[in-house]
Amino acid sequence: MEGTIDKLNSEISDLKNKLTDKEKAIRNSVVPVNNESEAFPEVEAEESGTEANKNPSKLFDKLQFILTSANRQTGLPPFTKKEVRKQIESRGGNVETFESMNPELTTYLIADTFYRTHKYLTALSLSVPTVSFKWIEKCVEENKLADYNDFMLDAGENEFTKEVYKWKPLKGKILVGKKVAGYSRRGAPATKNGIDFCQIWRPVVVNLGAELVKYPTKIERAVKFFKNKDTTDYFIADDGTPQELIDAVTEGSGIPVTSEWIIQTIITGILAPTSGYESYILPTN
Repeated sequence: MEGTIDKLNSEISDLKNKLTDKEKAIRNSVVPVNNESEAFPEVEAEESGTEANKNPSKLFDKLQFILTSANRQTGLPPFTKKEVRKQIESRGGNVETFESMNPELTTYLIADTFYRTHKYLTALSLSVPTVSFKWIEKCVEENKLADYNDFMLDAGENEFTKEVYKWKPLKGKILVGKKVAGYSRRGAPATKNGIDFCQIWRPVVVNLGAELVKYPTKIERAVKFFKNKDTTDYFIADDGTPQELIDAVTEGSGIPVTSEWIIQTIITGILAPTSGYESYILPTN
């Protein structure tokens, strides 16, 4: 009897030892609940590839930007183009001019408010979105492309009514079917960027859908050319234009207009009036 009892006690002891070993194994296999980052590394790896954690160096990849600002007598100073340029280029974007831009890439014009600069007006004529520099800051802050529509700048302000007009797509629309000629007096000084009157406005009217009229360079022949009916619809010229040329355009049923006329046409998105506004029309005899 004693032998049987000893054997049973031995078996019980063995079972206890086995249970103790299993408990230790189970405890070692359980991951502490306060260490979730180690428990789910696959999830973190997947999230690191989402847009929210996009590689900062590629944030503006395949996008191009044109920057513009101007000194104004009142109000806050414009944004710092140098800093915005750095933010864009360090994240894969390109800062270009309209002359160097790639027409195949998505383009944005960046400013702090609406302007009457060559770049701003050209952007409007090409239907390029005019966006606040705060959009760039938002994208950099969140490390993803925010909706630029929330940062759109207006087209500009009407010279007379002071009404502010919203941005609208204009490319190939306002001057469709219109024949437009541009003229600048010989020797007219170029802008500080080296662009003269015709270099500014001829491409803009083409952007708006106009047919650009080519005419003789000599005044005598140009006068004869414009006297013909329906040669041109609008004749955009500066204040140094010879009076005989302006009168010839009028005789040929064309309308001689100033650059302010085309500026207001771009800002408002409709053809500016050509009567009752002296600043829009070149004087005729």
